[in-house]
Amino acid sequence: MVKNTVAGWDGAGWAAVTAKNTIARRKDAVEVAVTVEKTVAGWDGGGWVAVMAKNTIAGRKDAVGVAVTA
Repeated sequence: MVKNTVAGWDGAGWAAVTAKNTIARRKDAVEVAVTVEKTVAGWDGGGWVAVMAKNTIAGRKDAVGVAVTA
């Protein structure tokens, strides 16, 4: 969970990270880290919900899953 820790992961799950970075479009260090993470994780324009679903459902372990959950 190193990447999630860097991105401000607080144990509440992806929903919490989603809210932090959607509301007010944070641009502090946390937002920068999460923005980079979106790109590395195969951001597809569908938003955090899409990334969350890909990596929560069935616990994906392919390249995308590893990038997001490693």
